Amino acid sequence: MKQKIDAGEPVTIVDLRHSLDFEAEPETIPGALHIEAKELEEKDRRLPRDGEVVLYCT
Repeated sequence: MKQKIDAGEPVTIVDLRHSLDFEAEPETIPGALHIEAKELEEKDRRLPRDGEVVLYCT
């Protein structure tokens, strides 16, 4: 994945941490969107439908 990002390929990175966890440690991968998992279920419009999406939480 890092190779794609470094090459400038379009990749959407989503930080799925709960708001309380995010507030406690707001550091994230540069450019990542913070979207809670419950928002994904609502089909968040910020996510591309035709591109690669990486979901992560810590």
